[in-house]
Amino acid sequence: MKKILVVGKRANDGNVADLEIPWGQELYHLCYVSDGLEALRVGRELKPDLFLINYELMSMNGIDVFDSLHNEPELAKVPAILSCVGGDEEALRYAVAARKLYVLWQQIDLLSLLRLIEMALSTRGAKRQMVLQGQRAS
Repeated sequence: MKKILVVGKRANDGNVADLEIPWGQELYHLCYVSDGLEALRVGRELKPDLFLINYELMSMNGIDVFDSLHNEPELAKVPAILSCVGGDEEALRYAVAARKLYVLWQQIDLLSLLRLIEMALSTRGAKRQMVLQGQRAS
């Protein structure tokens, strides 16, 4: 089972929500939190295989959450997908370029997201590439 920590912006009253999704030969356990500080706590406990982080959060932005998670030694090599849907691409490009992560600039369907998750998990430790409009960009 692959564990994915999802950090989103929808309020869930401080509760942690869990969901399991079977995909191909794999089972994905998604753990959803809506706060950056909660993501740090849950990340340390869960030790996820992947982070899926929304850029626009209530307490801190997704780049700050990514940096905080990656400052934890046991989480430093966990790949991440950053959703910047509706964000200012120009303002984010510099921050994103300095980090090894996948980036979504537009909404994609669930099938495309699951394929992106597969790709991010299969290239762990390899150079990350930005994803524009659901496609890898070199």
